[in-house]
Amino acid sequence: MKYVTSSRRQLVMATLLGLAIVGAAMRYWAPNPSTARDIGTLLMVMWLPAVGNIIAFAVRQLHKRRS
Repeated sequence: MKYVTSSRRQLVMATLLGLAIVGAAMRYWAPNPSTARDIGTLLMVMWLPAVGNIIAFAVRQLHKRRS
């Protein structure tokens, strides 16, 4: 099993958030009934794991401070 460093986690987070921004732009400029708009919607969902990761990080930090 690979050891995940903070820099790798930050790179993955930046990539996921970047894909979500690209998806939002695709949805904005694509015509309403189109495949490009559907792909943009799927890419926008990429922010969900990123936010989950941020929340998990905050909870871990909170537990470390209390210990």
